[in-house]
Amino acid sequence: MGAGFTNVSDLAFDGKDLLVLEMSTEGLLNGRSGALVRLRPDGRRTVVARRGLVAPTGVAVGNGRIYVSNYGISRGTGPRPHGTLVSIPARTGR
Repeated sequence: MGAGFTNVSDLAFDGKDLLVLEMSTEGLLNGRSGALVRLRPDGRRTVVARRGLVAPTGVAVGNGRIYVSNYGISRGTGPRPHGTLVSIPARTGR
């Protein structure tokens, strides 16, 4: 998968590209800002999403979309934040 990833929480394929979901890009002790990174077969990386991703824990691809579970470590009831599902357009076949 290559060096440079921190706290990988899930992986999925979008065509031949590997999607790498990081729960925290700076390490768990330094915050919960996450990122979704596309890793192409030639090793090139592209950040697909970062803004608004907080402790994301799961990623899936289907129906032309990428789905990310955001606030994945938060409880479903009680004080906010609650877990949410983020939908991002996929680029299958690129």
